[in-house]
Amino acid sequence: MTFVKRLLFPGILLAATIGIVASQGLPKQRPTGQQRTSEVKENKQPEQNRQAPNIEPLNTDHTGTHSSDIQTPKPSEDLEIQRKLAKFTKWLVIVGALQFAALIIQAIAFWYTLGAVRSQANLMGIHAEHLDKLAAAAKENAEAARLSAQAVINSERPWITVTVDRDPEVTNRFFYRITNKGRTPASVISAFSERRIVELPDNLPIPPTYSSPMYSPVDDLIVADGVWIDHPGFSAEAVIGHPQGARKMFESSAKFICFYGQITYRDSLGNGDFSEHYTRWCFAYDVFRKTMVASGPHEYRSKT
Repeated sequence: MTFVKRLLFPGILLAATIGIVASQGLPKQRPTGQQRTSEVKENKQPEQNRQAPNIEPLNTDHTGTHSSDIQTPKPSEDLEIQRKLAKFTKWLVIVGALQFAALIIQAIAFWYTLGAVRSQANLMGIHAEHLDKLAAAAKENAEAARLSAQAVINSERPWITVTVDRDPEVTNRFFYRITNKGRTPASVISAFSERRIVELPDNLPIPPTYSSPMYSPVDDLIVADGVWIDHPGFSAEAVIGHPQGARKMFESSAKFICFYGQITYRDSLGNGDFSEHYTRWCFAYDVFRKTMVASGPHEYRSKT
C-alpha cells in the first residue's frame, strides 16, 4: 500500500505537467501597428461619413503620427517569454519523468530484495528444520547407545534372588536361599530380615522399614551362581503358637504373619550410585498348608 501511494503523486504531477504543455502551445501573433490602424480607420469611417458636413479632411501628417502611436506592443518579446516558459516546462516534465523512473527502478529493486529476503528466510527455515532433525537423530542415537550399554551391563551384572526353602533337619523351619543369578560377583553392602503380624499382608506399612541385620556371607561376596544360606533360619509355628490361643486368630484369617527383608549389593561394572542394587522379598505364612507364599505390597517385593 505504501508503494502505491509513493507512485501515485509523481504520476499525477506528470499528467498535470503534460496537460499544461498541451494547453499552452505557441501563442498567436498579436496584430501589427498597420493592421490596428486600418481597423481603427474602418471603425471611424462611418462616424466620419455621418459627420462629413461639419469636419474638415484630416491631415496626412496627423494620420501618420496617430499610426505611430498605436504601434507600441513588441511581439518578439512575447514570443521570447513563451519560448522560455515552454523550455522551463519541458525541463520540469523531464525532471518529473526522471523521478517517476527512479521510483519505478526503486520499486523493482525493492521487489527483488523482498524476493531475496523471502528466499533467505525459506532457506533458514529449511536449515532450522534440518538441524532439528539432526538434533532429534543425535538424541535418539544417544538414547540407543545408552540402552545398548545398559543392556550389556544388565547381561553381565549380578542379579540377587531370594527364595524360601524348608530346613530338611528341623520340622516347620525355613531359611532364605540367596543366589547370584548374574555373570559377575556381587559385593554385599547390607542385609536385613524382618517379621510382622498384620490383619492382611497388603496392610504392611509403606514405605518398608528395615532394622534387623542378617548374617553376612564370607568376604561379603557372592560370586556368579553362588548361593548364600541364611542360618539358623526361622519358624512361623513358634511364633503363632504363643501365647496360648493365639493360633485361632491365624486359623480364622484374622491375623497373618509376614517375613520380609532387603539385601543391598554392588556390582563390579559401574561407579557411584548406579552400581548399587537391592532385592526385597516378602512372604506370608499359610497356617493350613504350613508353607510360605509370596505376598505383600509391591514396595516389599521390588528389585533394582
